[in-house]
Amino acid sequence: MVTLNDITRRYGTEHALVLLICRTFLGNADISEINSFIQSNTINWDYFYHVVNRNSIRPVCYHVLSKANIPAHLHDKLQNDNKRISIKSIEHLKEFLQVSNALKQQDIQLIPYKGLALSATYYPNFHLREFSDVDFLIILKDEMDINKLSSFFKDKGYDPMYEVPENFRSTFINYSCEYFFNKYENGERKYHIDVHWLAHHPSFDLPEDLPNEVLFSDPATINISGKEIQVLNTDNHLITLILHHGLRESWASLKYVLDIAMIVKNGTINWDYQRQMSTTYQYNRVLDTGIELIDDLFGIKAGTGNNVSTDYYTNLILSGKPRRRSFFRKQARKILLIDKPSGRLRVLLKTIKYSFYPSKLDYDMIKLPKSFFFLYIFVKIIRFGFTRKKEYQ
Repeated sequence: MVTLNDITRRYGTEHALVLLICRTFLGNADISEINSFIQSNTINWDYFYHVVNRNSIRPVCYHVLSKANIPAHLHDKLQNDNKRISIKSIEHLKEFLQVSNALKQQDIQLIPYKGLALSATYYPNFHLREFSDVDFLIILKDEMDINKLSSFFKDKGYDPMYEVPENFRSTFINYSCEYFFNKYENGERKYHIDVHWLAHHPSFDLPEDLPNEVLFSDPATINISGKEIQVLNTDNHLITLILHHGLRESWASLKYVLDIAMIVKNGTINWDYQRQMSTTYQYNRVLDTGIELIDDLFGIKAGTGNNVSTDYYTNLILSGKPRRRSFFRKQARKILLIDKPSGRLRVLLKTIKYSFYPSKLDYDMIKLPKSFFFLYIFVKIIRFGFTRKKEYQ
């Protein structure tokens, strides 16, 4: 575990205090250490709040700091945030229960994961984890399930991310992994529901697809508000977190690393199975990084991993610098994380192939027949050019 002195020296007292709070939440420190740290250091409380907010861990901080000697204005601010987040979490829970029930009646096989399902299963209280949406994994039986999803959510008052025309449906399913829906109240987004038919992007993340059928095997059941809800078992839930938090999002937030620590601490992990899956799908380095990060940052020991450097990700999380990186830099790093040269080549070729197929944004910009889809590589260049131009204006 990295010492607080090292964190203070490299990233400042505010980041060191945030890590100490996470360690206390996980049981590897206590409130007396927090009070001692506060008494011994000069802390910019406005910047501290910025760090907490940036990493989406306000409920955890309030839960720990409610018994600490902190300024009254910070206590009140975190308390008010915690109340709002708790109310929002309860509202999302109600919506989740209604939607998941109704979807099952539509003969759509689905399981919730990440976000609400994760917090309800592995956190002391489900409102201790910030989340802004509800995520489902589903098994698509055929292309018409996309239409079924769209019709279902429209009937529930949701707007789909976009309409998927019939002649674009197969491309949409093969070259994307999610379809999301928003419900608005008084002009503001109230709920966001994200439906995934893969736990990773089919073109950018892994050499071969990891089917949801594999992740759905041997599901677990939890009780939420008196209702039994089927969820992924601990091993398969961990796999989805490693793929999403580590591979897709590059561990860009303390919340992501805390999720891994919580599932490792409060679940029973079969590390032989984890290594079997990470070897089969060639994401050993991503798994190893997750194992190292929860040890380095929080002192949580996990299954045997290979020694890997976490400096890049620690710096990304704690430096305070903007986390925005170009698609090409992110994709290059993802490819380098794949274990074998053959796997890296396969992901590179899948990425190149994707360039010749339209995303929905490309398709909306210019509608071409399938025989001319190869021309979308030029549409993407034009669209990216416009996007970057707007970013710098």
